[in-house]
Amino acid sequence: MKRVHRSATGVGSLLPTSILAILAATPVYAAQPGKPKQPETGPQRAQIVVEHASHLHQDLVTGSVTATGNVVVEFTDPTDNSVTTLTTPDFAYNAVTGVATSNGPVRIQRSEGTFLGDHMVYNVKTREGSVEDAIVETDYFRMRGQKITARSDGSYVLTNGTFTTCIHAHPDYHVKAHTLTVTPGKVIVARDVTFYAGSTTLITLPSYKISLHAGGGAPTPLPGYNTTDGIFVQVHRTPILTQHQNLDLNLRVNFRHLPTGDVSYEQDIAGTAKDIAPPSDLLYGANNPLRSTMSELNPPVYSDYAANDFNLQFSPRSTAYALVENREYVYNRSYNNLVISRFPEVGIRVTNILGHNLPVSAPPDNRILGSAEGALQRIPGAPLLLNARASFGYLREDPTGAQAGRLALRLRAASQPFLIGRRISFRVAASGWLNLYTTGSIYNILSPEAEIDYVPTRTSRFAAAYRYLSDAGRTPFLFDRRDVRNELRLMYQVGGPWAFGIQSFIDLDHSRAYDGELAVLRNFDCMQIGLSYRLRSKQVNIIFNLLPPTAARERQLPIPEKVKR
Repeated sequence: MKRVHRSATGVGSLLPTSILAILAATPVYAAQPGKPKQPETGPQRAQIVVEHASHLHQDLVTGSVTATGNVVVEFTDPTDNSVTTLTTPDFAYNAVTGVATSNGPVRIQRSEGTFLGDHMVYNVKTREGSVEDAIVETDYFRMRGQKITARSDGSYVLTNGTFTTCIHAHPDYHVKAHTLTVTPGKVIVARDVTFYAGSTTLITLPSYKISLHAGGGAPTPLPGYNTTDGIFVQVHRTPILTQHQNLDLNLRVNFRHLPTGDVSYEQDIAGTAKDIAPPSDLLYGANNPLRSTMSELNPPVYSDYAANDFNLQFSPRSTAYALVENREYVYNRSYNNLVISRFPEVGIRVTNILGHNLPVSAPPDNRILGSAEGALQRIPGAPLLLNARASFGYLREDPTGAQAGRLALRLRAASQPFLIGRRISFRVAASGWLNLYTTGSIYNILSPEAEIDYVPTRTSRFAAAYRYLSDAGRTPFLFDRRDVRNELRLMYQVGGPWAFGIQSFIDLDHSRAYDGELAVLRNFDCMQIGLSYRLRSKQVNIIFNLLPPTAARERQLPIPEKVKR
């Protein structure tokens, strides 16, 4: 066996699926037989070694290398000592041009997955290249196609191929695309894409995006009903979706009035966790302005797993946002026909002010409805949870016709859970609102609350929460005015392949349940479908979510004689 050593500094981060990035280093040099390797000086260096080759040749003048016959190349990353193995019948590196090539089938194996392809060309100086007839199998997604191209900005482009985040032999869904781009922020952008559920064609779209952290919504418009719009068709698109940006469009087309909906933009403005999901909490808070702190800590009656890791969900984060709305329904416990238009509203949201980022844990292997065990988990890296929000906008409320500019300040705090036994926890929290209006009035609300959670199994949860609201001052609107003084909330959730959740809201001053919600879902490995009903608004929603991927089990893929698409 002949060995060739090559060293490099500053290789940079590697995408788990990258067969190309392992070559991005300085020229190869050959170790002379019978002479020990000279000790390296300076910073710790990454190393690529030709472990095996039937025939090996190196030009000692240029440093170029060719190897044939069952070539095995190993790359060791000094940052974590992880080993990447490349196997191919032939391998060549031109040290003058920086181009590495392989005309035979190639295979790269890492702990995260496997990359197979044919005819590799890669320029280590420009960090650009391609692999033809490529197949990628990782812990988080699968894709295969005519060609995969590496670009200098670190992104990868799949041409005429298929993609899915399902790890099963028969995936729940997959897409076929003319081009599909994987960005360093782990967002997938597909162009000229056809969406399949199983083997059934659903729809063809000019483009589609999905986050590997947060999943994605339905690719097709979904019907629904509420008392404000009547029967409507909801269209949701996300033109921009990266790790730190989110441009979201929601449109409901109905027969009663002009289309209703909103456009929101969110942009992180301070350091966040390395693998945090895109910002996505804006709309739910805007359309339910008086929701409690406990409602933020725990998911609604059903969860789309937008944050499938507890540490990520409450990582410290500062986000600037802008929101434009036209006649968007806003939830209120006293009035059932309020809609809000914002022209626009801008603000800053800060999450977990007292916390610090922690290493991200692996996503759960078994998906459950809601976050049952999350009720027992502590907020990571902080003595308590403290969130703040500040915004200003010009708002119009209908049918009252009230309109004014509003400066809104909001502060939320929640304790860590106090464990009472192994399956019961108790938590206290408080919320405060302070609003200043261009009409000259000031209005504030203070709301302490407490909740007890019982988790009999990791897929079920029962919760009971009490909340008290007190207010002072005057507001020109109804939607941000205190609507209930003493509130009791009861929730029961059960998860599994088939899951359901039920929630009841009780006004204790009037001894009546003023609202309730029910959801029934079918959870697949990477797709969720179901139906939900909200009593107060008489709203019916079809649930369709592409879930974030779970980690794949270890696979053993043989190197093929010819990789076929």
